[in-house]
Amino acid sequence: MRLVEPTPAMVAAALPWFDHPQVQRYLGGRDWLPTALAVAARGGGEVFRGNLVVRCHAWFGVDKAGEVGFVGGDVYADGRGMRSMGLGFVVDPRRWREGRGRALLRAATTAPEVADVDEFFCGIEPDNTASRTCCAAAGFVPDRDLTDEGFLYYRLRPDRKISAEAGNLSGPGGH
Repeated sequence: MRLVEPTPAMVAAALPWFDHPQVQRYLGGRDWLPTALAVAARGGGEVFRGNLVVRCHAWFGVDKAGEVGFVGGDVYADGRGMRSMGLGFVVDPRRWREGRGRALLRAATTAPEVADVDEFFCGIEPDNTASRTCCAAAGFVPDRDLTDEGFLYYRLRPDRKISAEAGNLSGPGGH
């Protein structure tokens, strides 16, 4: 899985993914992707939950068959200098259960652009079994109970970074 910068053509091709009922349920409609890209374009500088957003990333995952998913998020710095990255992802519904979600997470967490990140996390709704399974299969572990927003956090800590040899499992997405 290669990560590439979004192009207008990729965004247009991905918008129909958000017509799928499960994608709409967990991420929302077609405005989710343009909103995620607009956030990434801001680049950081604001404070979120007491942590400085130092930069943002947004990528499409592409394999030999073509584009299969989107992953992106913010990199935060806390007061101790630790860096964490919150990831949101979605896989083309036509490619679910082919291992693309896990490959997308593996690519995002091992990208050279995030080599300074100490931990990665995904906030997932408790009933989003596919995304929870995907994150767990990718090495993420449940971190704490429900947040104020109703999400479960799954974290990938430095000693559990996804190896290039890890297998594949996918789901409809996480945020």
